Parts: sequence; structure tokens; C-alpha cells
Amino acid sequence: MPASCAGNDGMVDLTTTATSYVWSNGATTEDLSNVGAGTYTVTITDGNGCSASVSGTVAAPAGAPVITGTPTTIACAGGTSDLDVTITAENAPYTFEWSNGSTTEDLTGLTAGIYTITVTDNSNCIVTQNFTVTSPTALMASAVGTAPTCTGATLNANGSVALTVTGGTTPYTFAWSNAATTEDLTGLTGGTYAVTVTDNKGCSTTTSVTITDPTCEQPTGSIGDFVWNDTNGDGVQDPGETGIPGITVTLYDSNGDVIATTTTDQNGNYVFDNLPAGDYTVVVGSGPDGTNPSTPTSVDVTLTPGQDITTVDFGFTPIPTGSIGDFVERHQR
Repeated sequence: MPASCAGNDGMVDLTTTATSYVWSNGATTEDLSNVGAGTYTVTITDGNGCSASVSGTVAAPAGAPVITGTPTTIACAGGTSDLDVTITAENAPYTFEWSNGSTTEDLTGLTAGIYTITVTDNSNCIVTQNFTVTSPTALMASAVGTAPTCTGATLNANGSVALTVTGGTTPYTFAWSNAATTEDLTGLTGGTYAVTVTDNKGCSTTTSVTITDPTCEQPTGSIGDFVWNDTNGDGVQDPGETGIPGITVTLYDSNGDVIATTTTDQNGNYVFDNLPAGDYTVVVGSGPDGTNPSTPTSVDVTLTPGQDITTVDFGFTPIPTGSIGDFVERHQR
């Protein structure tokens, strides 16, 4: 029902099965009465908690003030808007009353929300109008880094950064500290990578991520095998020829310096492990008493990254023994 210029006597009749009502003018009844001309929005909620909004307009009478205006756009979240209102009517002067308490015709510094103006002209004709100020959601960015990998002792330039951007107004532009302009980064080694994201309205945000290089090392290897009783002295491990425990074995580097010394276990086995790639010499010590080496006592070995060499064997064979003797004869005179 339209309002008269006698005052706030318009009505809005709402038909609904909802059980809760909240109007833009603060009323909580199903219907509105004694309101001035203008648009009124109600949020209704039913018994199941479902909500919806609808608006109704109380028409202004002939000669009533006409309110027009458009809020300026808030470009970035957290910004403000200005609202320039124009009043067209026949009975000036007017008075203004806003829902935020202001009594000026225009508003400045507005955050997002609904602002209602009530205009009263010199004939006590009252008109209201709602204005909605909107704001984009906050522009936010987050980055996740993936460290590069190693190939042996070589660091690969294959790290990456995945950037996630939300809010603001698309499309976005990207300015990285390494001069890249893509959203995500690839082909990276360790370092800190910072980005400034700018949206279509000129709003910006920054974030950064630090990538740490792994420690790249050559895989290590081992050298070892067996010291055995070479019973037949042929320099070949034959079935039934057993290992010799307690034999000293020494490992030298390419400069002739001792790297490690070990002794064979109860089965005649030995091993030097956790060795980087390089050139080595393996030297076996003395064998058991009464034996001679049946194989070379020094072996040069070239170890490649991660290689396990288990063929450096040493044999000892018994020293052959002989006898002296003959016959003692008795002579009679």
C-alpha cells in the first residue's frame, strides 16, 4: 500500500509460512505498517532453519521526494565507498536520516553493508530508500614449494612452487622475485621466492616460500669377500676349501694412505663399506703359520658410485713338507 504525504502510513503485506522475520528497517513482524515510501527487504526463516530474502516497495505518492543514487565501487577488500544521493521533489527543504545515524544528504567512507535513507520534505511527506554497498572478498595468496632432487652428487634444477590465489577480482597478474610472471614456478633450486599478486582492480597481496636444497652425495659402495685355505694351491676357491678367520686386511686410498683395517670373521669373510667412488688398494696380511699366499697379496680396485665389489679374495696354501731318513746297518768285524 503506498504511503501518503501525511507521514509513515504505508504498508507491506507478506504472505509466507515462515516463522521468523527480520526487515531492513529492524521490524520483526510478518507485515509492515506505518512505513514511508521506499523499498523494504525481509529475511524469512522457517522451522527447519532455511532462509530466504524478498523485497517489497511502498510506492511514493504524487509529489513525494524521489531518491536516486549509486554507491561508488569498493575496489579492494577493506576499502570504502561514497554515496552521492540526488533528491527530486516539489516541497523543499528536506531532512535526511540514515540508518547509520548520519543526517547529511550524502555519505562517505562506507564499508560494505545496507544503508537506508529516510527523506522528509516540507509537507511531511516521508520516503525511504535502501542502498547496498558491496565489497570483493579479500585477495589472498599462498605458496607451497617442492625441493629439487639429486642425481648422485649433482643437484637437479627441478624444484617448483605451486601458488594458490583466492578472492579479489580476476584475472590476476604475477610478479615474482626471480622475474617470472607465471602463476607457478618450475626449474628451481634452493632459495626464497616472493610474489606480488595483483587483481583486475589493482588490489595486491604478497607471499613467499623458501625452498631448501637437499645435500647431494655420491652413493657409497663396498669392497670385500673372502680369505681361504687354498688346499691344492691352485688360486681358485674349490668346494670344501674353508675360510680363514683372524686374517688382517688393510685398505689404502689412491695416495697410499690407510683408509681402514679389518680382520676376517669366523668364516673368513671381510668387508669395507660406506666407501665413496675412487681408486683403492686392498692388501692382505700374513696367513697362518706354515702357509704361503696362493694369490696376489695386493689388489687394485676402482669403485664406481654405489658399487659393491665382492670379488677381492686371497688364498693361502700349506707349505709343502719333506722328510729325511734312510737305514742304519750294523757291520760285524
